[in-house]
Amino acid sequence: MKLTKKCLFSGLTTLFIFTIAWGANDTTTIDATQYLASNTLPNIKALENKINVTFSIECDTLLEDVNRNKLNFLKRRRVPEDGDIYPTSIVTLLENESVFDLLLRLSRGNEFELGYSNLLFSDATHIESIGNFEKSDAGRRSGWIYRVNGIFPNYSCTEYKLSDGDVVEWLYTCDYGRDLNNGNRVYQ
Repeated sequence: MKLTKKCLFSGLTTLFIFTIAWGANDTTTIDATQYLASNTLPNIKALENKINVTFSIECDTLLEDVNRNKLNFLKRRRVPEDGDIYPTSIVTLLENESVFDLLLRLSRGNEFELGYSNLLFSDATHIESIGNFEKSDAGRRSGWIYRVNGIFPNYSCTEYKLSDGDVVEWLYTCDYGRDLNNGNRVYQ
């Protein structure tokens, strides 16, 4: 009986080694969707739980002559012709990302600069600059504000957790948001 188990174990080991050696020389490629569909359940769940948002950064208010003329000469030349610093794109979120987390991640992966400051005694973050444009570049009432699904939240971008399908816009205002919010001031 011991000999049979030993032979069986030896035979399975040889078969296992042969299978690995044979598989290592196999150059067949497989489509990623086929692989994920045939692989384990956690990989399929990862695909199902993908969360996407629409994201953009715009400075359209600086295209208006009255606002553009407030900029210094060098910044005036850097205003994009279409007003887009980051064109509208579909972005996949990481787990539990806030509006700020997403902005920070995209700034590191793309070619726009981000300046921010953390408010004292608070978890809130204030956006100082995006791209070439800083707060107060177009007057003391100018700066960056964000809008999600057409609404300007009245709290910090670090506190706003995103959900699937959200539309996130970072906008440059020249009048505390009144120029973007039907004459109503935006508090963020």
